[in-house]
Amino acid sequence: MRFATSSGSQAFDTLNAAISSDASLRRDVEGALVVLLERLNPSDAGVRWAVGTCVEWTIAAALYAAGAIAIPEGHSTRGIDLQDLLGQLRATFSVKSSFSPKIGTFRITNGMGGGGIGFAEPTLFLHPRLPGIVYADPATHSDLNRDVRVTADATTLSVTSVLTHAHEHPECVIPIGIPANPRRGRADPGTSFARELLTSGRFPRLESLFLDVAAAGRAHTIVDQIAELKRLRDEMVLTEPQFRAAVNQLLPDETFLGPGRG
Repeated sequence: MRFATSSGSQAFDTLNAAISSDASLRRDVEGALVVLLERLNPSDAGVRWAVGTCVEWTIAAALYAAGAIAIPEGHSTRGIDLQDLLGQLRATFSVKSSFSPKIGTFRITNGMGGGGIGFAEPTLFLHPRLPGIVYADPATHSDLNRDVRVTADATTLSVTSVLTHAHEHPECVIPIGIPANPRRGRADPGTSFARELLTSGRFPRLESLFLDVAAAGRAHTIVDQIAELKRLRDEMVLTEPQFRAAVNQLLPDETFLGPGRG
């Protein structure tokens, strides 16, 4: 079988060439996805939207590094350019990612009482079972169109179909490792934003909740660390002067430990 040399997308081919020839760019993309999943757990429906947005930003940053998208003319420092860059990505590709090996379908679109617009846009697929970032365009890859399924509230495409497409069209694959979700992520973007909003100084009657919790957390952490230092001292891992110096570094503004044994 003779394979094509181009995916049909100039932006994808540019990104593919850049990642394939630049090991540091490939490591950055792979590393960013690993760290993302260490911090955020997409199996939590409330966090999944943030994971999807971070994946989009990772690909947008890679496209920018590859020269496939550019900062618009007349850019400022107000952040609008970042949104313009993300807009360029979304105008070029739809990005569908799933990091659970147990999930066998991509949800292409959602609909209210139907399947939405369906598989209608050039799309990048990411999944641990895939050999990398896989590109597909419904206008040119009819092999996938026949596998699209429309349910009562969504349009779906199986991971197996995308995997077959990748094998048949290696020019549509950027070979990187796609990590599986370790399900260890504990970060909560919604809570982080709420904390930032309510402790901004504008709402003094509301901020005490977050300030008091933060203070209690710091106190708890210091107590735990001092207890661990005492254990190391008692086991003679630390000398008495080392123990006192370490404890005094934990206690802000003044030294609490005198010359006697604490």
